[in-house]
Amino acid sequence: MQKPLIFIHGYSERSGDLQPLSVDLSSALNRPIQTMLLSDYITLDDQVTMADLVQGMHYAWQAHQLPTDPQSVDVVVHSLGGLVLRAFLRTYFPKVSPLHDV
Repeated sequence: MQKPLIFIHGYSERSGDLQPLSVDLSSALNRPIQTMLLSDYITLDDQVTMADLVQGMHYAWQAHQLPTDPQSVDVVVHSLGGLVLRAFLRTYFPKVSPLHDV
């Protein structure tokens, strides 16, 4: 079974902004991509904290039933998505990451 490939958006993104890129990437890699939408950010009036985003990623990970075994997931991130992912991993997977090392 192929590892899930997750696409995590960055700051100032809206739900549909990365859909065209996700479709192109999926086609180029010949594998499905699951986009993890954490928030429809409002750039100048953002009350969402990093802790909120990390918790949101945890809920999304569970809701999408993503694996948690070591090296069981591939991830593509953009901008703030990388920082959220790093904080998420430090919080929920401090010893062994589910990300595939490349």
